[in-house]
Amino acid sequence: MAGPEHHEIAIASGQLSFAGQSAELSTAVIFLNTATGAETRRIERIHSEAPATAALSRDEKLLATASHYGMMSNSWRDTDPLRSWDAASGKTLHELPVEAGVWAWHSVPMVVS
Repeated sequence: MAGPEHHEIAIASGQLSFAGQSAELSTAVIFLNTATGAETRRIERIHSEAPATAALSRDEKLLATASHYGMMSNSWRDTDPLRSWDAASGKTLHELPVEAGVWAWHSVPMVVS
């Protein structure tokens, strides 16, 4: 999602890698320059499960992310909270536990003000 001047967009990314009998999930938010498409920075290890969405605030200072583990497992017990971040430093600001009945769809934007 891009800010009002459209300097950057933020994309949630999850990649599963296999090595022999083990699998490793790497998760990140990737920031792209809207004019060039070039990656400007990334925040690694954003969630323990694959991320479903990322939203950048209008002033491009705050970021919100959520995973979709509850939807994928049908367990409705998502242990990976919604998170807000300082977009510049990559520091986690807040975590909001996800309770039963919350449903996260792929590519559904969250509103961050």
